[in-house]
Amino acid sequence: MDTDAFHDIHLPLLDACTAPSTLLPFLVAETPVNNVTVFWEPDHHDYDDMMKVLANSAAPIRVLNTLRPGWSIDLARSVAKNLPSLTFLSIQNIMPILPMISTGQFMSSFEGLLPHFRNIEYLVITRVTLLDFYAEFRVFDRDLSVVIRWGNICPTLKVCVFPSGVVWHRIKNNAWIPEISHPLSEEWLMRTIAKNKYPVVEGYITEALKTYIVTSGKDDKLGLRRLVMPDSSRVFEWIRGGRRTDNVSDGDSDEDEDEDEEVDEDGDDRDEDSDYLSDETGEDQESDDLSEGGGDMFVW
Repeated sequence: MDTDAFHDIHLPLLDACTAPSTLLPFLVAETPVNNVTVFWEPDHHDYDDMMKVLANSAAPIRVLNTLRPGWSIDLARSVAKNLPSLTFLSIQNIMPILPMISTGQFMSSFEGLLPHFRNIEYLVITRVTLLDFYAEFRVFDRDLSVVIRWGNICPTLKVCVFPSGVVWHRIKNNAWIPEISHPLSEEWLMRTIAKNKYPVVEGYITEALKTYIVTSGKDDKLGLRRLVMPDSSRVFEWIRGGRRTDNVSDGDSDEDEDEDEEVDEDGDDRDEDSDYLSDETGEDQESDDLSEGGGDMFVW
């Protein structure tokens, strides 16, 4: 792409930008931008230079959406190194069929980068696929054990979306609930609680979950039906307006509140979910331990 025409662009009031990676430096240099969506070309590998441009923004970058064909741990590593103050990070694999590293390899490597993100509240790691991915109960089990671990590493994390497509909300301390809008969430909650497999948390949370299940959601002390993943534009508005989001109900009231309150890049070309959804024996199993720090039955 010929970028000569963009060299003289000056946007002193720019606070949000969506652009391909080749044009981004010309658009955001010396601007107060703090919300960026960037489309990476497949052959773009010089991530550090781009991230340094964003790090030098007149205003700290708080919201970053990245879209790229395939997973790239080099990109994730560069984000962690240069933009550790992000509040919202979305990494989208827009062409998961490419023979790069697998989802499991990426997720395992990304976990090692989590300590860099000191202020992260919303973390989205997703992939675009032509197939409907059916999140089975075992996927909920696996995701729960992982989100508990990630929640321990990042105490500021409020919402996490995994490649399974399930949205997880922290409701209190390190207790996590899948977004109820997912067609399997309530049934998974019911099965998990009935089998006493939900990780032990504060007693009132467990009791409130049981009450929610027994009453078919009519008694919703935790406000589970109000937990909705905001898009990055809403997060940006909250940040820009000096407002904070809080998905946590105190658990003491029924009343509704205002809703506005490492690996290398060359992996083998195998099934995208082979190590993301299979345990060490390669068989589907039901987890017996979803407690904190354990129960990660699937090989990443």
